[in-house]
Amino acid sequence: MNQKTPSVSVITPFYNEEEFIEETIQSVIKQQYENWELILVDDGSIDNSTNVAKEYASSYADQIRYIEHANHSNRGASASRNLGIKHAKGKLIAFLDADDIFEPNYLDNQVKNFNNTKATMVCEATVYWNSWYNEQKDDEMKLIGVPQNQLYKPGELSVKLYPLKKGSAAPCMCGIIVLKDAVKKYGGFVDSFHSNYTDQVFLSKMYYHEPVYISSSCNNHYRQRDDSASAKIKDNTSYIKIRTEFLEWFKGYLEQCDSKNSEVYKLIKKNLLPYTHPIYHKIFYALPRRILNKIRRVFTSQ
Repeated sequence: MNQKTPSVSVITPFYNEEEFIEETIQSVIKQQYENWELILVDDGSIDNSTNVAKEYASSYADQIRYIEHANHSNRGASASRNLGIKHAKGKLIAFLDADDIFEPNYLDNQVKNFNNTKATMVCEATVYWNSWYNEQKDDEMKLIGVPQNQLYKPGELSVKLYPLKKGSAAPCMCGIIVLKDAVKKYGGFVDSFHSNYTDQVFLSKMYYHEPVYISSSCNNHYRQRDDSASAKIKDNTSYIKIRTEFLEWFKGYLEQCDSKNSEVYKLIKKNLLPYTHPIYHKIFYALPRRILNKIRRVFTSQ
């Protein structure tokens, strides 16, 4: 194993993932790119995944580390990723949840893209992996919802991708590689978010502040599960609550950045209207466009 300082730190938080974590770890060990470290962050697991992680950390001590929160506590995905970032030695950070996998060429391809562009973060497409539990189900490759293989300036993706632009697919966390110094500069993840908006909070900060390269490559698999965080918030009430919390957070974040006049800030306020002014939402499609635009201008100018 490679004992020099790693150039990529792969951060894998886990909570009770004994069924999948070994396959995830093996997908990192099998990387063609060798200069990596894997940080396994135990989020208070009570199944055998703790033992699996410790055994790999012992067997691959040069490249795999096991860490946990104080008192083996359960802190959530955001806090666990932040703990991994704190311990990371690499110049670059990759994220891999404990049920997802990398293809063997993933890190090699992502590092090349990073080195060949002026990006702070590189994002690639993702395979939405259904066939793992049913071979009759098709897997689906999802491209990120903007033109591929190009560099985007700070702020551009904020207004082009979900969650501010609905229907325009955002990258999955297992499909990004990012400069560690930038992650630390903007505070990493926000511990108070425990849902799938955990990812969107982080990505929103990076889109807004840094140049991002979008690649058409697809060398990672996002395992589809009925018990995942994203699956659990599909009911409308939960979705509205979580989305509103995210939009209010992002609005406050830009206010702290003194960016109230930005295009992104105005789009956040527009996205908030259905939740903060429900009457506006109900009449949205009923009024003529000319009148509707006047109402929009009133609310977004406040």
